[in-house]
Amino acid sequence: MLTQAEVSALLARIANNSRQLMYGSGLRLIEVVRLRVQDIDFHAIQVWQGKGDKNRRVTLAKELCESLKS
Repeated sequence: MLTQAEVSALLARIANNSRQLMYGSGLRLIEVVRLRVQDIDFHAIQVWQGKGDKNRRVTLAKELCESLKS
């Protein structure tokens, strides 16, 4: 079980990574929300059922690799 401080820290880190993913890789908000760990291969991100219900791959910005790995 996580403490309140741990949950706050986790949510802050997730929110920061979400903004970076949206800006750095061109993802839409709903695509970031649906993103799963297995969709990231640290070269590209697989997006499932994006706009127009289409699947696509987007390039992952190199600057985001380290923060996502941690």
